[in-house]
Amino acid sequence: MVEECLVVPRKALFGYNDERAFSGFKTPAQLGFDLEEVLQKHSSFGWRKTSKEDYDVEYDESFKHFNPSAVFLYDNKIFTYTRIGGEPRLIGRNDILISGHVNPEDKQSHSYNTTFLSTLHREFGEEVDYQSHFSIDPTPLGYVNDESPNLIDKVHFGIVYLIHGNSPDINVKEKDIMVGTLKTVEEIENLERPLESWSKYIFDEIKKYDMFSK
Repeated sequence: MVEECLVVPRKALFGYNDERAFSGFKTPAQLGFDLEEVLQKHSSFGWRKTSKEDYDVEYDESFKHFNPSAVFLYDNKIFTYTRIGGEPRLIGRNDILISGHVNPEDKQSHSYNTTFLSTLHREFGEEVDYQSHFSIDPTPLGYVNDESPNLIDKVHFGIVYLIHGNSPDINVKEKDIMVGTLKTVEEIENLERPLESWSKYIFDEIKKYDMFSK
């Protein structure tokens, strides 16, 4: 289904010579520029999932799509899901991120951070079956980016948050294409197919937390 998503010109985000570009994870302190200011000045909504004849920002490397992304935590465990169907190239892939594009209906007047939190609440309800109370840390854990030649990586930029649950009863909604379980750090490290790209960057960061060393 055709939709609009929040984008920023790559040059506005990373500089005319990509001097601020990076691959990996950065905390807010490490980012080195005011993301809120960039978004206030340069963001807009662009069309994606259009027909082949129409313009689609998914194929335009001059823009970055903003993807609020979250890791769900409960009792020193991380919600992890594995793709078992759908697109062939993704089958067997393990992931720890719940994420999505920012749509116009997510936009909040207070700040782009509140907009990202609005997106996450929507995406969590759409992708995950969870009936218990949860809270999202209001401050981002950090940001993730991948400058690999892969076009999908090239056009996306992640804002990463932590979600804390008070029950282990969590599962994916699309059970025909994926399975989800809570896993310890050790279980994730021993997965047959290791985490890739964004999930790996973020996992390497959050496993430093004291809660995972107990």
